[in-house]
Amino acid sequence: MINGIEQMRERKTNLESELIIYRNLLEYDPVEKSVIIDSPPLITTTTVKTFAIKQQKKDWISIECPLDNTYVCLINHSTNKDINISGWIIKRHVDPTLEYEYKLPNGIHLPPGGELKIYSTLGNAAAQFSSNYESICSSLHQKLIINDLLSWITGDKIEICLFDENGNYKASYIQTFASEEIVSA
Repeated sequence: MINGIEQMRERKTNLESELIIYRNLLEYDPVEKSVIIDSPPLITTTTVKTFAIKQQKKDWISIECPLDNTYVCLINHSTNKDINISGWIIKRHVDPTLEYEYKLPNGIHLPPGGELKIYSTLGNAAAQFSSNYESICSSLHQKLIINDLLSWITGDKIEICLFDENGNYKASYIQTFASEEIVSA
């Protein structure tokens, strides 16, 4: 690569020398013209996204959700208590206008330290391509697919709340994305 650069410089010098010779042969008298253009200073704008998660739990159950929103995960943090979450309700708010509510079917128990990943149809399809897909299905790692939910929709603010079968608040998860434009000259 260095030889190529040196050859280009040498060729440039030779071409410039040839131009000088031709100008002298033609008795060319160059006239210099200057054009001044006023231009505003260069301004750049950079968009920075910030991300925040806020989780709360009342008892032993917490909620987690990956950034790609392929599933909602309920986790039992108890070391010795099996929790029956049959009939519990998940409410999901996306950017204040969109709301989704899902009632968990009967017969779902979370063992101590266990988790339940609740997939949308598209989220389940994406999980099948994951390298650890087979490892998530065990007694501690359960999976539920909501066939009538195409996708856990994304947005700038996602709030997921969990209520027991009596409507008592159990946990919440809030995911917030904010954009900020930084202008520099």
